[in-house]
Amino acid sequence: GRAALDAGADVLNDVTGLADPEMRFLAAEREVPVVVMHSIDAPVVPGKTVEYDDVVEDVLEELRERVLLAEKAGIPRHRVVVDPGIGFGKSTAENFELLGRLDELRALGCPVLVGHSHKSMFEGVGGDGGDDLSGTIAGSTIAAANGADIVRVHDVEGNVRAVRVAEAANDPSRVVGDDDGAGRSDDGVERGGEKE
Repeated sequence: GRAALDAGADVLNDVTGLADPEMRFLAAEREVPVVVMHSIDAPVVPGKTVEYDDVVEDVLEELRERVLLAEKAGIPRHRVVVDPGIGFGKSTAENFELLGRLDELRALGCPVLVGHSHKSMFEGVGGDGGDDLSGTIAGSTIAAANGADIVRVHDVEGNVRAVRVAEAANDPSRVVGDDDGAGRSDDGVERGGEKE
């Protein structure tokens, strides 16, 4: 971590959830944001099944403990970014449940990051798994609509548009232009400014 910051990194990303006290103190000392990801095992142990009573509540409780550890080390809550760890020790259904209930993580008072890009979870809905751009874009839309502050993706352009759509749906004041509906046909479809 120290070498990365010395080389110019702006953020620490800790998949162990700040298990190492030195990482906590480093983030506090350098005053950088730190991403705290939920994972029972990091790296994930292949073939290991983790049982959750309620995956969202369990993730929330674990992340709450990690945020408190960060604060005790001197990292203010606004610099702790929580990541529910989609794809890390969760079933496909649990990954989708986390995506659908992201807003519950807002209770932690921290920015929320989602790393769903090209994950195998999309195979569960007919996608291509490790290379599913359309699934990733759909996931970004849902994540942004449900309160994610950051989405970590491989393909930036399409995902930016997806996030902007979600933001406009949550807050129509973000829409650029077309304030009076001009340029829209009677059926609500844009047709180059003319009715057909």
